[in-house]
Amino acid sequence: MERLLSFYILLFIVTTPFSFLAQEKLEMESRLNNEEVPESALLYVDSISPKNKVKWYLDESINFYTYEAKFVHRSKRHSVEFDSLGNLQDVEVEVEFESLPSDACSVISDYLKNDNQRYKIKKVQIQYSGTPDAVLDAVNDEDSNKHFVRYELVVKCKKDDEVHLYEYLFDADGRFMSIAKILPLKASNIEY
Repeated sequence: MERLLSFYILLFIVTTPFSFLAQEKLEMESRLNNEEVPESALLYVDSISPKNKVKWYLDESINFYTYEAKFVHRSKRHSVEFDSLGNLQDVEVEVEFESLPSDACSVISDYLKNDNQRYKIKKVQIQYSGTPDAVLDAVNDEDSNKHFVRYELVVKCKKDDEVHLYEYLFDADGRFMSIAKILPLKASNIEY
């Protein structure tokens, strides 16, 4: 009996994919009405005073969900993310890679060259986090040393002769923090 149990445990270990060794990112977005969003999140986004319409989304990942507001503010795309209770997580502002500080650009470029056979940057966002007031100051271009800055890049990479999308996270100096492979959503119920 003990041998059979050992066999099944070994079989489970061998056949289980080792996805826990590599971080993967799978998110599904669905549109929300304002009535479905926590009031604290609505009030925070209103304090930014976006001139354009705010679109709300529910982002569902494997382990949790968040609320996300997307809008244009000062001619740049903004994304404000809140946890399931409506507490601010971060604000992301889409920018061009070349607009990042030159030292950070250089460090990030060197890292990407060493980590990949080839790569192409698809999207760059400056990510602000900290207290809601400090983040609001950063979004409004007010000087504040009370918020954290990170750079989030979506990069199409060729690694080991395979091409995939990855989300890289770098600190304010361009030092590598994390990577997550972006998993494509499979289209179910669509047949041609």
